[in-house]
Amino acid sequence: MWIFIGGVAILFLLLLKPNRSNNSSNYVEYNGVVFAKEWWPKLKLLKRISLLVKTKDLDKVLESEVSINNFFRYKGLKNEYDKSELQNAYMYEFDGGEVTYYDDDLYETRFFMNKRTKALYDNKRLFFKWNKSVRAIEGDKKNTWELHLNAYEMTSPFPFDRTKDDSFYINKRTFNNILKKDISDEEKMILIEAKFSSK
Repeated sequence: MWIFIGGVAILFLLLLKPNRSNNSSNYVEYNGVVFAKEWWPKLKLLKRISLLVKTKDLDKVLESEVSINNFFRYKGLKNEYDKSELQNAYMYEFDGGEVTYYDDDLYETRFFMNKRTKALYDNKRLFFKWNKSVRAIEGDKKNTWELHLNAYEMTSPFPFDRTKDDSFYINKRTFNNILKKDISDEEKMILIEAKFSSK
């Protein structure tokens, strides 16, 4: 009887115990770490993107971070429509390869900003991540691959991208130096939060 009651109590406690992996699944990963804390950004899916990428090292591409840069460099354009379109077009940048413009009727070649995504970008809350759950498909041309990228809205900037008067701000160099320490993620988090409280 007591064994049965004890078993029920243990099961009840296990159900109440928070599942850390599930709790952290919505958070951004940065340099291999995820901090499931209120000061760390969560992700909200904005858009799924299909790209045709030219690369000789697929693994390097899929392990790299993705950023975007303004594509508009054509000052001599006279067509105002083309100018306005290109002003909102941003190039994808990542290590190991590049987006190809072959067959651009099927694949996106640039990230086009609207008011919402431009505001997120300006506030460093636009985040891109390769969708590895979708299999990479080899393209018709040599060294080309159909890859899938997700664009996300971050609920907040990274601590080092916040304004200096923010209670959760930390210098990026200090933050990265903490990450390099040969200690557990829990200990890193404690050091980061100590920097917050020392301001």
